Amino acid sequence: MGKLAYLEIAKSGYRLVYYNWQSMVRLGMIPFAVILAVALLNAILSNAMMSSATGGSAGAAAGLGFLTLLLNLVSMAAIVPFLVAWHRFTFEVAENRVPSVTLAVTKTEFVYFGYLIALGIAMGILYAIGGAILGLLIGPLLLAGGHIGAVFFGLILTLVVLPGVLYLTMRVAFVFPEIALGRKTDPMQSWRQTAKDHVELWLMALVVILPMVVAGIVLGAIGVVLAFIPVLGVVFTIVLNLLTMAIYIAFLAAFTSALSLAYKQIVD
Repeated sequence: MGKLAYLEIAKSGYRLVYYNWQSMVRLGMIPFAVILAVALLNAILSNAMMSSATGGSAGAAAGLGFLTLLLNLVSMAAIVPFLVAWHRFTFEVAENRVPSVTLAVTKTEFVYFGYLIALGIAMGILYAIGGAILGLLIGPLLLAGGHIGAVFFGLILTLVVLPGVLYLTMRVAFVFPEIALGRKTDPMQSWRQTAKDHVELWLMALVVILPMVVAGIVLGAIGVVLAFIPVLGVVFTIVLNLLTMAIYIAFLAAFTSALSLAYKQIVD
């Protein structure tokens, strides 16, 4: 078997979402509703935290901050059944079977969520370590340039450390389709499975993620513009937030499809 056709796999991930958007909507409605509810609660808590901090109530502000963290975990947990179902959906489509997956909350989803949290923590630690090393090596030189130096330091951090963290993440990412399929797995097994195509997997992830980044920048810029429009700007901002959440779920589905298709080509 040749090297992973990373560009075609990335395109296939997006095509699968495009041609099966109705199934994505069906499977994503409940997670979307939960994420929306959490976003609204977080907005309320954010205002309450600012009021508590301004009023000098540090304890109340800390408590609200902890509650916000818990709500974010709920939001992450809500998307897990969708991700597991979409892994299975992708495999069924790839094998020319009629998709029959539904949302579920079983042991599989809890295991998936546990690995997702562990990977998120590991990525955060690696990013912090990478940033610290970069800071020791070139930080003093760049920061001596004031604000411009700080901007360049942030840019280098994004262009050097984040791709490195993404590479390590993709080396262990096969645990997720394997969990969704009910197979025994662990990060070291994924590391061995991705040994031959590790660069192609990294490139595939970059190709899939790039449109997400561009869309995020565009939506963020639109949000800034809407903030200056009185009255109607508030309505448009709400619509924009709803659209952003929907696009976020679609991008997650595309990435999940690409990862599943890569796994199928390399392992199955």
